[in-house]
Amino acid sequence: MPNEVRRLIFSDEELAQALLSANSPARTKIIAHGYLGALKIHAEPAPSVEIMVETPNGERIEVVIDETTLGAAVIRFCIDHGVPLPVKSDKSLRVVQGQLALDIKRPPREPRVIPLPEENPETQPAAG
Repeated sequence: MPNEVRRLIFSDEELAQALLSANSPARTKIIAHGYLGALKIHAEPAPSVEIMVETPNGERIEVVIDETTLGAAVIRFCIDHGVPLPVKSDKSLRVVQGQLALDIKRPPREPRVIPLPEENPETQPAAG
């Protein structure tokens, strides 16, 4: 059975929205209180995002979002926006042409086996 692989590629706007949503009071705080400024995506050594946060008093703070926190933010973004994500799947982040991507790999389904009817001598046509 073939494997199924999907790739969701996030625009910078969607990524910023995912990070800001993850910063809401109901969710884990990953960005200091302030305004999201520049956003830079890094592929190595693991996908991460460097953001510039400007505080209300004008101070600029550089924050690096690691792969685990970033993954949680984009998965939450997908859930909030109705993007279906299979629970039983391997999910990984990567950078594709400068944009963050979420790869989703579903394990192959077990092949469906349909048993053949057993031969019954009483139901076999008479040899003739």
